[in-house]
Amino acid sequence: MHKFVLPEEFKLSKRLGISYTGLDNKFLISNDIDTFIRKEINENNLKFTYKIENLDSNYSKIIFTVPSKNFSREYYFKDSSLISQPYYYARNWKQIKSKFFIFHASDPGLFNGYSENKLDNFVENILIILKCSDKQINKLKENKINYYLCKDDNEIKMLTNYDARGLYYLPYDYIITTYNCHYHEILHLLINYKLQTIPLYTLPLLQEGFAVAFGGRGGKEPDVILEMGSFLEKNNFLDYNSLLSKQDFFQADVSLSYPAAGLYNKFLLSELGIDKYLILYRKYSGVETEIDNFIISLNDLPPENKWKSFLNNYSDSNAIKININGSANYKEIAENKSHFIISENSDYYRFQIKDTLLVSANKKINNYKSKLFGELYPGKKYQFEKYAIIADSNEVSVYNLYSNNLIAKYVRSFSSQNKKVSRINNLHQFLIRKKIFDESLGELKFN
Repeated sequence: MHKFVLPEEFKLSKRLGISYTGLDNKFLISNDIDTFIRKEINENNLKFTYKIENLDSNYSKIIFTVPSKNFSREYYFKDSSLISQPYYYARNWKQIKSKFFIFHASDPGLFNGYSENKLDNFVENILIILKCSDKQINKLKENKINYYLCKDDNEIKMLTNYDARGLYYLPYDYIITTYNCHYHEILHLLINYKLQTIPLYTLPLLQEGFAVAFGGRGGKEPDVILEMGSFLEKNNFLDYNSLLSKQDFFQADVSLSYPAAGLYNKFLLSELGIDKYLILYRKYSGVETEIDNFIISLNDLPPENKWKSFLNNYSDSNAIKININGSANYKEIAENKSHFIISENSDYYRFQIKDTLLVSANKKINNYKSKLFGELYPGKKYQFEKYAIIADSNEVSVYNLYSNNLIAKYVRSFSSQNKKVSRINNLHQFLIRKKIFDESLGELKFN
């Protein structure tokens, strides 16, 4: 089959050495013709149609349809060779190379060097956690992760046929996303890269849990999601025991199952170590018919008392605190008394803000426009602000507008104390850990 594929595309599909047991044509994952339908067609029991559409230049598309099965597939060609949809639709996008990535952007203004460096550093750290060899690390540097930054959901659907905000595109090991720093999907790729050959499916408690534990979810940093997982577990809303099969995992709302799975996988990695964790991960991977019947055995998991100990001792990862008692020793670093007052000690910043505070770095990223800023403040002109801090009586949110990620959040209804954000002299008051910011706020500008 691969002789019909454009040679450079076939090479891209194989470049990282990732393969899936029982699958001969990796480049057709999610776009192959169903085995039963192929058999019926070969036996002349099914009628099918196909239509060839000429596209621009030397490109064309074949639309294959089996009307009686409501089944259709589209295949793209360059001359007479099969190519992927991303190849065709993103062929003229701007490309930027970094240590581990080739970034493809339809609108280069939505990307920046800050996100590029964050992603390179992230991959480097995860490769260490996975204990990848120097040979594997160098191979990834040489062959790169192709990262397609789409300006909206419509572009993702154009490239993949999926309604999503981001995904790991298995046929070619691409990341296709609307997020500048989509750590979650990169983790799906990297664990497969470590394992090299693996069944196509893994139980979601492990597959999604690993990606959440170290990558959060699209647009949300890991600590934000894990804090939610801690709240759910400690208050008996959702327990890992109820997520041991595929069916059980997806019976729960993903806004709950993902955080709970993420925290439990954080525990598994700390308790088992990466080598034993990967053995567990591989054990509960299989073909589709197997994965539907898998249930993780409690005998394969650490004892319950160790999990409870981890949970009870889990440090308060929430970077935001609303109890500011004992903060008299803070030194003021910036103020505009009717709108904000900012003070600091060695570990925290104390914020007193009206509702929104925008923080700008001294060095601007020219020609960059933050998509997240446009979502938060429709119609307002982006002035290269780096952070947005938003507060009301029930929530505090901190956004990094360079990475477009939520980096810290307090939600009253998901707090064990269930306390409102206090308000004095018309200003909301709270503390934020210094470590979530890249630099000293005393060096920045406030609006």
